[in-house]
Amino acid sequence: MKRFIVVLTGLLLTLALASPAAAQATSITQTVHDVTVTLVDVIPCTGAPATITLTYNGVFHITTLPGGELWVTFTQTGTVTAVPVDPTQPTLTGRFTVWGNQNVNEQNSNMTFTFTTRLSDGSVFHDTAHYTMNANGEITTVFDKPSCH
Repeated sequence: MKRFIVVLTGLLLTLALASPAAAQATSITQTVHDVTVTLVDVIPCTGAPATITLTYNGVFHITTLPGGELWVTFTQTGTVTAVPVDPTQPTLTGRFTVWGNQNVNEQNSNMTFTFTTRLSDGSVFHDTAHYTMNANGEITTVFDKPSCH
């Protein structure tokens, strides 16, 4: 009888651990405030080289499952100052928002990214980029659609 109880307990534990309820997701959320980054790049819509300073708040969230599935999303929003390398051009200020997500599972992987900046000269830069990859590692959809207005 003792051996039966041990075998039955082992069988029940095996079934319980193999159940979907045991496949627990792991989630991490990170919030940041008043992060400042300075880089040299070009001003969207003008193409003028500039020293660009971003100050932002952001939220990053990652969820993983034991089977290898992954979900990531983030949002950053803040202020931007662009000081052109050419001192005859005006310094621009404004606001920006960046959002992105990525999903990975056994069937596919995809990522979408959006970026919007509104600057003091009235220009608005928006970009949406996306890709989808199938289980064979082939990219089936890809696009990047920047626009200025």
